[in-house]
Amino acid sequence: MGLSRTRPRSAVLPPLGGTHRQTTSDHPIARKLAILAYRAFKGELVYRDLGADAYDRLHRTRTLRRLRQRAATLGF
Repeated sequence: MGLSRTRPRSAVLPPLGGTHRQTTSDHPIARKLAILAYRAFKGELVYRDLGADAYDRLHRTRTLRRLRQRAATLGF
């Protein structure tokens, strides 16, 4: 008895058309990353460290925004 007689093909093999479906948001993100990598390797893009103060400011604003959203969902 062959394998095709015991189970359907879909249980054994992946679909013929492929399983990955590209969403509309995948392409622009991949393009931006490719351009950034190209510019970095070419030498056009210079890395600039913003420092710990900039990170602390961003972290604080994100945390406050998240806490406000959480409070709003709870009804405060």
